[in-house]
Amino acid sequence: MRTIAGLSNLTTGRGPRHKKRLLESAFLPMLAASGLSMALINILHPRAVQIAQACHLLNHSTIFAYDELPYSPELLPG
Repeated sequence: MRTIAGLSNLTTGRGPRHKKRLLESAFLPMLAASGLSMALINILHPRAVQIAQACHLLNHSTIFAYDELPYSPELLPG
């Protein structure tokens, strides 16, 4: 069985944009850990894309290299 989720559906409606992005970023790894097959994400949200790439790398590789892991320090919270 395959599953698909629209990540932005979690945060539709009114609310602060930065808090919506935070929820999307937190929810994506939870979906990946639960066996999600495919996620619909907004490619204009770089942090969500970076997290999706990292989840894919960890869930679909037996061995990975850190060079394959996307990293942009400006996308990290803090």
